[in-house]
Amino acid sequence: MSWDALYIWVEGNDDERYMNRIVVPIIERDFEYVKVIKYAGERPGAINKYIEGIRGMAKRTRAGYIFFTDIDDAPCITERKKRAIKKYKALEGKNVLVVISEIESWYLAGLRDEDCERLNIRRIDSTDNICKEEFEKILPKRFKNRVLFIAEILDCYSVEIAREKNTSLAYFLSRLDCLS
Repeated sequence: MSWDALYIWVEGNDDERYMNRIVVPIIERDFEYVKVIKYAGERPGAINKYIEGIRGMAKRTRAGYIFFTDIDDAPCITERKKRAIKKYKALEGKNVLVVISEIESWYLAGLRDEDCERLNIRRIDSTDNICKEEFEKILPKRFKNRVLFIAEILDCYSVEIAREKNTSLAYFLSRLDCLS
């Protein structure tokens, strides 16, 4: 299916930063309109109404959405999708994408070996199991906070390398190829 408008639902600030800096530039040429929306802290009823609005719009204008959620404590992707759909009833399973493990794993996935060396962090072959806590442990002391570290990662980010190092990111990027 080809969409003219794409709404990307993300949980928090780091997810929004990643999507706006890495994903939107990749896909904006393929869509007339792309919007990244944070849902953390919003009432499920409000999110359901917004998603229903997008689905209603899709009948006229080829609009679609992707709803991201971290796997958190779910035992598998299917269970995490079920939990998201239970909380946000307007969601359709095919539009829910699960980040493994958390967005921080996607950030670290885009680092080349030389970037890791320059940033003084260990080389990571697979970031599938990286969570926020591990990301915080990796954070070099010279960075005053995680946002500065994230900005540095984004400045040298390689999507090609990231595809190789993170399974859920590779899956998402392959899905994007099908949407445009």
